[in-house]
Amino acid sequence: MVVTLARIMGAYFSNGEPFVYPPHEPFRVPPLNTVCKTEHRTVPLYRDAISAAVRQSQLGQVWTPERSLCYLLLGGALVEGVWLLNALGDWKAAFIVSSACVYHRKNLAPELYERKKKLILPEDLLPVSILKQQLAPIVTQKSTGW
Repeated sequence: MVVTLARIMGAYFSNGEPFVYPPHEPFRVPPLNTVCKTEHRTVPLYRDAISAAVRQSQLGQVWTPERSLCYLLLGGALVEGVWLLNALGDWKAAFIVSSACVYHRKNLAPELYERKKKLILPEDLLPVSILKQQLAPIVTQKSTGW
């Protein structure tokens, strides 16, 4: 439940298309970092309806990207947490969490990653890739003649 809520919140904050499955067809909401075309019926959650419900229920202090990230990390969805941080433009935090994932995989619990392939970071979310994405424009920029 926690990860499902985090995925809905993450889709909302990253300009994705939040949706749920109807009660008579309960399925897990797919991960944020994958493009998933479902064959099942979905119920779209519209941005204006979500915003109105958050305002009406006075949940503005808990309906935040930071809370979504907390829920993802608590639910063990580290890869989605890195993806969300990167999608929101917080590349420094994405780099730190990505580095922690890589360190954990190599030094603390390599057997866990052999069993659960979903915990392995994709190539574009590795720390080196995140740094390259952010530093490439600076490095390739022509000198301004200071």
